[in-house]
Amino acid sequence: MARLNKRSCVFLVAVLLGLSGIVFIGLRAGSGSTLNGVRDFLVIGQQDVVLVDYLGNAHASRDGCKTWKSSGIGTVPQELTQDAQGAIWGIYGWKGIHEPSSADICRSNDGGGTWKVFPMNPPRFIPAAFVSLPGSDPVILDTEGGLWQRDSQDAASADAWKRLGAPVPDKKGVCGILRDSTIYVAGRDMIWLSLDGGRTWTGKSLAGVRLSILGNRCWAVDGGGRVYRTPLGTLGWEYIATIQDASLLFRIVAVEDRIVVAGEDQRGAAGAWVVGKDGVVKRCGGVIGTQCTSVRITADGKALFGGERLFRECKNDVYEPVWP
Repeated sequence: MARLNKRSCVFLVAVLLGLSGIVFIGLRAGSGSTLNGVRDFLVIGQQDVVLVDYLGNAHASRDGCKTWKSSGIGTVPQELTQDAQGAIWGIYGWKGIHEPSSADICRSNDGGGTWKVFPMNPPRFIPAAFVSLPGSDPVILDTEGGLWQRDSQDAASADAWKRLGAPVPDKKGVCGILRDSTIYVAGRDMIWLSLDGGRTWTGKSLAGVRLSILGNRCWAVDGGGRVYRTPLGTLGWEYIATIQDASLLFRIVAVEDRIVVAGEDQRGAAGAWVVGKDGVVKRCGGVIGTQCTSVRITADGKALFGGERLFRECKNDVYEPVWP
């Protein structure tokens, strides 16, 4: 089969997402820009927001989501993070079945206004997720459970990344989280822990997990919607609650007194939930559509959800669309 170009890959991804029930809709916004669903976004500082959509466009707001400036990226980032110097990084990975695999790393040094793409051709690894927390040097988890960090601060090419430690034993990587030398990596059926920067690993069976760290605890929600927590650096997962109507989970964020979860419910509708420290689960009102793929926390502790639109917390676990 001939190699697919980026335009063909975007169309194929859109078709596959549609077949799986995750549909995005192009929404017309102000200033002539179009939001083609929120793939991921970042909250930067007090009120800046940078998001990327499913067609590889970046949209940046400097005034609390009141106005937006849009630009093309040149790839379709699936996840974003910010480093300690303020640069925004994105990763794209496509593990080919009948067609060649492809992967890119991209970076913006001006808050999402312009982008530089570093293609990997052929890919040294297929990025799955960032495990580094925003505000720290980016560390990438690949689809085979390996970790990669920049070999130099410049990182002028996709080759300027070196392996960190050893891959997890089952060589499956979906998501992870890193603090200092403590690393959690979740695959399809296992969650792995390293206390020495990825050199050695200990595992426990836990499937479909999404992860977040707050204080001295790591939080996890598994594929069945069950919420767990464990002291940081351990695998003694304590059961907290179950999100009964959850079907697919895309991201969780631990805040001071709650866990905020973005996903999809069993009817295929956008799902947004809050799990309190007392274990009480509440469905967030106002988040509508057929997807809810990302959640971030603003400087004042409020949650933003990204899906077909960007939704902001107002009161009593109700969210209102802020763009478009």
